[in-house]
Amino acid sequence: MARRIMTVSNANLKDIPEPCRSCSYWESSFSDKKTSSGSLKKEWFAAVSRNFGDCGKLIYVNGRPVAYSQYAPPFYFSKIKNYTAAPLSGDAIFLSCLFVAPAYRGKGYGKDILIEIVKSLSKKGFKALETFGNKGSKGKPSASYEFYLKNGFYVIRDNEKFPLMRLDFKSVVSWQEGFEVLLEGIKIPFPKKEAPVPY
Repeated sequence: MARRIMTVSNANLKDIPEPCRSCSYWESSFSDKKTSSGSLKKEWFAAVSRNFGDCGKLIYVNGRPVAYSQYAPPFYFSKIKNYTAAPLSGDAIFLSCLFVAPAYRGKGYGKDILIEIVKSLSKKGFKALETFGNKGSKGKPSASYEFYLKNGFYVIRDNEKFPLMRLDFKSVVSWQEGFEVLLEGIKIPFPKKEAPVPY
């Protein structure tokens, strides 16, 4: 399957998969205007992209958007303070959403999008990503506690529903190093060149 990862922009905002596209949970406190969920999200991305830079990723498989993430400095998400496990560490970027469409889960797309986020933030000098893991609640945030544990996050402040979890970027480097070692161990035989036949 052809896979493509893109930064969320005004041009592809409409590609954010449901239910995230119509969800304004994190953006609702960003504006005093009474606007639709789609307009709030568009306004949020425009402001954060202008002031901070890239703040979302999309994964397309065969042209279809199947995974989405949203992240930014904590002050862009005033609802963080409503969580018992808050506040975040002063050096971390907040991952507010990481969603993979149900039919595409378990195929590594969640990890792929995390690696892209880390690459993007590392270039800006950031060292860590923090989020609230979901221990089975139907509320926000979307990604599960178990998913984050499997992908290098650890618990900073525990909570029965939404513990605060952290990913130090140096741990992601070990993923990439492991992959490079694996590639080095694969020897691909090339056909030997045969001597030209004399005429």
